[in-house]
Amino acid sequence: MKKSLEIKAHNDWVEDIVWHPTRETQLVTTSKDRTVKIWDTNAKGSQALQVEKTKEENINLAISPDGNYLGV
Repeated sequence: MKKSLEIKAHNDWVEDIVWHPTRETQLVTTSKDRTVKIWDTNAKGSQALQVEKTKEENINLAISPDGNYLGV
């Protein structure tokens, strides 16, 4: 591993991290803070590309093999 990324933008425990299957620099995190965040390791700083709020605490993530669907 040549690169490290520290994510500090969640307000509670990060419950799951999944790498995007077709975009090798992107990953998705979910947290008990009721958010799902999409990150790009090439982006500067701790800024998520996209943030989605959910009604409940999130525990698990799954991305379809083609990368078009995300399950929380």
